[in-house]
Amino acid sequence: MGELVANESIAFKRAATKAAATLLLLLTGCVSLHAGYYGDEVDGRSVERSIDGVIGGYLHIRDPHLLVEPSRCPDRIDVSQGRTASCTLMVDNVPLYVRVVYAGPPQQFSAKLPDYFFERSSVEQFAETQLLEHGVKKVVRCSGEAVSIMAAGTWFTCRIVGDVSAKPFVMKVGNHGLLTFPSIAGLRPTQVDVTLTSIVNRHRTGAPTLVSGSFLDSYIDSFIAETRTTSTIGRPKLGLARCPISVDLTGKKRGLCTVPLASQNIRFGVWIDELGNFQVQPIDAIISMPMIQDLAEKQLNLALAENGFSEVAKIECGRGFVVMPVPSHFYCNAMIGTRPDKLLVDVKDSRGTVKFRIVSGHG
Repeated sequence: MGELVANESIAFKRAATKAAATLLLLLTGCVSLHAGYYGDEVDGRSVERSIDGVIGGYLHIRDPHLLVEPSRCPDRIDVSQGRTASCTLMVDNVPLYVRVVYAGPPQQFSAKLPDYFFERSSVEQFAETQLLEHGVKKVVRCSGEAVSIMAAGTWFTCRIVGDVSAKPFVMKVGNHGLLTFPSIAGLRPTQVDVTLTSIVNRHRTGAPTLVSGSFLDSYIDSFIAETRTTSTIGRPKLGLARCPISVDLTGKKRGLCTVPLASQNIRFGVWIDELGNFQVQPIDAIISMPMIQDLAEKQLNLALAENGFSEVAKIECGRGFVVMPVPSHFYCNAMIGTRPDKLLVDVKDSRGTVKFRIVSGHG
């Protein structure tokens, strides 16, 4: 059985009154891996192989330019009675800590990065893109290591290079890995900021709040374009957003827009939350079938080898990206040795989190 975040999600939030822009960056996979019996100590080399094959494999698929070294764990790991252990995974010469805990029967442990994974270069590129929206073309440098794991609430400083009059500014990690770009004194508001401020102010008065579909189209398209600046691979090619001519966001009402992916459509919900944040978030999940296939196959073969089986698992999920409603499930073809089986994949949320397991004898 396994669990992972198959690919990045696309989620946006803009607090118009603060002229703040947010962008969801990379969320690494949370993977549940096979271990020994409950209460037993787990062999550290076994955990290392699992981390390297799944978490390391995921990071390499996500960005092949990352230098991911073999993980290091204690020789013996005790995950009984709620104990937590830690292993180290070196990425771009930065030690990242992997949390290992017992994950319940049937005899599993869970190995995962404890919080959100960020590449500093991607964060800097995001900040530069935000400045460009305000008519400022500058290079940004941020504090911290080349890669890092940051929890919600973590803040760090960035500075504009070559401008001695510009003060350093603070960026903060929010819930779900949302990275917030702050208000900076002296930056002129963008037309998007002006429009959003007007929309949110009207919403706060309780007045009917009708939003132009063409504005929402442009808003969604611009943020999708921005997310592409934070990644070099692994992104589906999305079309232009399509919203109704007018969307009613009065009170708790929500609108619905779609973004095409090949012959499929991803649904996006649009609303203004109780804090006055303008929310645009996907309702459906984008699933990378080759990534599911690759990581599931690695995990299954690790489990087989660890338990002394000579059989080799082969998984076939197909090609490309698939849009799936949440929650839902689908099957991939599986072969364990010469025995045909099925891999059941449960889609848990719009971020692309999935759980999978072999289902023997499924027709």
